[in-house]
Amino acid sequence: MDNLERNKIHNVTPVNFAVAEETGSQTLYRYKEGNLGRHSLLPSDEREKQVVETITLDRFVENRDIDPAKVRFIKMDIEGYEYFAVRGAVNLLKHVPLILTEYSPEMLKERGFNPTEFLHFMQHHNYQPHQLIQGSMTPIESDKNLDQGVTDIFWVKNGGCER
Repeated sequence: MDNLERNKIHNVTPVNFAVAEETGSQTLYRYKEGNLGRHSLLPSDEREKQVVETITLDRFVENRDIDPAKVRFIKMDIEGYEYFAVRGAVNLLKHVPLILTEYSPEMLKERGFNPTEFLHFMQHHNYQPHQLIQGSMTPIESDKNLDQGVTDIFWVKNGGCER
C-alpha cells in the first residue's frame, strides 16, 4: 500500500490473497528478508513458514463480478507456482487469449513435480507456448526447448476464445 501511495497509483486495488489452485489456506514459504519478492507456495524446508489465505483466479473473477470474456491478458510471476495457479483458472482459460508466465522447471523438479505437466496442461487448454525473441513472438516447437533454466513463456490461445 505504501508503494502505491508513494507512486501516486490510484487504479490498483491490493488484495491480500495468494493465488492457488484451490481457495482456502496454504503454507507460504518466506524467502530471506533481503528479497521479499521470492516467497513461494512451493514447499521448502529451508524457509520460514506462514499460513496464508488462497484464492483461485476463477473465484477471484467471480467474486468481483468480472466478465471472464473481458480478461484479455494475465501475467504471472509467482516463484514456480504458476502451474498450480492456472489449474485454478479453468474457466478463465476458455477466454483469455494471452497469458505470460514464468516457467521454472528446475524449481518444480526439486520439489517433486514434473514440469512437463504444466506444458501439457496448457496445451490441453489450446495454448501454444511462445518466447519473445528480438521483439517477435516465436512459437516453441518442442518441450525439450523448455528444459533449461527459468524462462518467460507467452501462452497464445489457439483457435480463438469462447465468448
